[in-house]
Amino acid sequence: MDPRRTLIALAVCLALAGCSGPSEPTTTSSESAAPAADAAERLFRLHVDHDPIASTTQLAALSDIVVRGTVAGITDGAVDGGPDDASFVIPISVVEIAVAETIKGASSGTVYFADFVGPEIMRDALPIGTDVALYGYLFLEETPDGVIARAHASAGRPPGEPLYREAHPQGFVIELDGTLVWPFTSVTARGTLADALPGGPLTGSER
Repeated sequence: MDPRRTLIALAVCLALAGCSGPSEPTTTSSESAAPAADAAERLFRLHVDHDPIASTTQLAALSDIVVRGTVAGITDGAVDGGPDDASFVIPISVVEIAVAETIKGASSGTVYFADFVGPEIMRDALPIGTDVALYGYLFLEETPDGVIARAHASAGRPPGEPLYREAHPQGFVIELDGTLVWPFTSVTARGTLADALPGGPLTGSER
């Protein structure tokens, strides 16, 4: 399954509210994993079906950019949907990541990451200063073949700055108090972001 098609399908599912919530995230037995699992549940209440990636090296090969950094801001992004159908509206948040390390690709020191989650939910789950890593691909400003209208396509970032999505559900990871959280796969593990970067042992896979 193409992970990018899966992510587009998830966006449609969110808009139509036709999906059920995921099972409880996989956590370690440590009490310190509890707030991390709670953050994952607040951020993404839908589990993304996907073909698991076996290694961080393979995950990097799918990506246009791989960075580690901290959340510096969250703003309103584009809105998918059409003015003819107010019930079919998909808000897009833009997360500003202050880059501490660029492993693949190039950045100006800031990377803008888009997701199909309302800004209020995103701000609640990703406070300023949260440590994150992103395996991203370049997010097109127009939807494929114009199937879904997109308003305010350049919102949420300075003119000319590229916008990225996670290249795979395992491609966005948060570090909280020594616990890593992959919100799209509902997986947590003890470790640091270095363990989830290319060459590291932790992939965020359920298998």
